[in-house]
Amino acid sequence: MGGSAPGVGRGARSVLLVEDDRDVREAVAQLLEDEGFQVVTAEGGRAALEELGGGGHRFCTILLDLVMPGMDGVEFLRRARDRLGETPVLLFSASPLCHQLREHPQVKDVIPKPVEIEVLLEKIRAHCGAGTAGEPPGSPDRSSAA
Repeated sequence: MGGSAPGVGRGARSVLLVEDDRDVREAVAQLLEDEGFQVVTAEGGRAALEELGGGGHRFCTILLDLVMPGMDGVEFLRRARDRLGETPVLLFSASPLCHQLREHPQVKDVIPKPVEIEVLLEKIRAHCGAGTAGEPPGSPDRSSAA
């Protein structure tokens, strides 16, 4: 079950957020939207595969939790390999598996949980640009989420 809003385009400023914890998913999605990014959410690996479809969707990055019920992040990476193209994946997890998966060709970085908001935004901006509505990098009063 994807969380894409009607009319949301996919492209240079579009992030696929794959996170099973609803509170974390909603908070991170709101943060990224406030920063000017379009966010498509998926509550797990299966829903993320549906969002990727046949590979026609274009996301500037995928923010992927590893530990999820059903299809976890590791299985998602295995099954999505042919659909990802050049889309970078940022692992977003407290799992020690993150560091083992750094060698995966799609994994470009690891963002440990609990996440520091500026670190998250810096890594998203590195792949997607600065967004359109956000404060400049290093803005005060955003220390952590999730």
